[in-house]
Amino acid sequence: MKQVNDFILAVNSHGDKHGYTLGAVCLKETSELMNFIGLNHTDWESNFTPAVEVS
Repeated sequence: MKQVNDFILAVNSHGDKHGYTLGAVCLKETSELMNFIGLNHTDWESNFTPAVEVS
């Protein structure tokens, strides 16, 4: 359960800091969690950063 709580805190913190984050994708018929989708700020350095990653 700690891992779930840590993930939720990280997603919320990312949203507060950058103004965008991940959201849950659920199966419409059952509301079953399928995955997460959204935007992530890149934290690494490269010739194309800063950038936003589509996740």
